[in-house]
Amino acid sequence: MSSPSVPTVALLCGPKRVGKTTLCQRWVRDARQEGWRVGGILAPARWDDQGNKTGIDVVDLTTDEQRLQATIVPRGTDTTVGEYRLCPSNTQWALERMLRALGRPLDLVVIDEMGRLELLQGGGYAPALDAIANAACQRVLIIVRDGLADCLSDRLAPLPCRRIDVSLQGRETLSGRGLALLR
Repeated sequence: MSSPSVPTVALLCGPKRVGKTTLCQRWVRDARQEGWRVGGILAPARWDDQGNKTGIDVVDLTTDEQRLQATIVPRGTDTTVGEYRLCPSNTQWALERMLRALGRPLDLVVIDEMGRLELLQGGGYAPALDAIANAACQRVLIIVRDGLADCLSDRLAPLPCRRIDVSLQGRETLSGRGLALLR
C-alpha cells in the first residue's frame, strides 16, 4: 500500500500592493477554464468611490460567497494587525473554508494570505498551516509578503515550497504562466 502524496506547495511572494491577489485571481480563472477544481480563500481589496483602499474582503473559491475580512482604521484607533481591524467571525469563517478545501481532493487550494498575524502571532489562519502536510488536495498556493516568505517556508518544513516572486515589472509576464508554474 502506498502512502498518501503530499501536495505541491507554492508561495506567491511580493511586496505590499504589488498585485499578488490580482495575479492569483487570474490564475484561479485560468485553472477553472482548464477544468481544475479550485477551493480556498482569496482576499481582494475593498475600494471606495475615490479609489482609496478601505478594507479587505474574503471570497470562498468553492461557493464564491464573499464577506468583509478587515477594515482600514485611522491611526490611533484600535487595530488587530497593522492598519486593519479584523472581523473575528469572518476570519473564523474563512479559516473553516480553507480547512474544508484542504481536506478535499481538489486540484488547487488558495490561501490568501499568510501574514504577521499567522506567522508571528499564531493567530488568524495559522491552523491551516498544520493541515497542509496531510491535505487531500494536489496543490496549495499561499500568498505571502516577500519579507515573510522565509518564515513561512521554515514553518512548513520539511515540506518543499516553490517560491514564485512577483514584482511590478514582472507581474504581467507571470499572468499567463500561472498553471505552468503550479503544475
